[in-house]
Amino acid sequence: RTPGFEQAETEARLALEALLGLQSGALLETFSRTAPVPTVTANALLASPAEVLSSHPDIAAAEARLARAGFNAAAARADLWPRVSIEAAFSSIAAPAGIVGLVDGEQVDAALGVTAPIFNFGRLRALAQAEGYAAEAEAARLRQTVLDRLADVETQRSRLRNAETSVAAQTQALASAADAAELARARYRSGLTSFIDVLTADRSLYEAQSALAAAQAERARAATALAAALGFGQR
Repeated sequence: RTPGFEQAETEARLALEALLGLQSGALLETFSRTAPVPTVTANALLASPAEVLSSHPDIAAAEARLARAGFNAAAARADLWPRVSIEAAFSSIAAPAGIVGLVDGEQVDAALGVTAPIFNFGRLRALAQAEGYAAEAEAARLRQTVLDRLADVETQRSRLRNAETSVAAQTQALASAADAAELARARYRSGLTSFIDVLTADRSLYEAQSALAAAQAERARAATALAAALGFGQR
């Protein structure tokens, strides 16, 4: 399977070089260095959630269109974002255990969720109607943009959470396979089993190592997708 992996790595490197406007081979040295699979937890990604959605590029663009339609963007933000902090909003989105938010300066466990309305779309729509059809239409687009971004974040956080669960399970499976392989070798050295048992145990160990590597890769992809959903790297 190694040639296939090497080909995929070459294609990824060439695509990245083209995307960055670099000459072919510019990232060859970077790609040739061996490094652990990067890991990013939801805690790290949501270090400052109050600044995440309110400054997401898609939402900022929707607010700008609303402003061009004659509706004050500052007023739109004040009417759209709730008194309850965004941290509490994120607490309701299938957060992994241990993720907490802040409501009026007090710590709130993610499991509690939020009962207050997250966004005051009704007031925003009513105020926009007074500014005319264009502002009303842009207010609707802003509302949909916010909901789409929230749905995307929810999806990617769920994906990351499942990936983290998979990594934990595969780590345990690898430990069990390593113990079984060691036991098989010990029994072979003692003359209790044949060498085929050692080969079978080693094969299971290699399969567990491969499964863990795949789970770690999926976790890295999920973390990257969540960062993109939150707008990181786009501002």
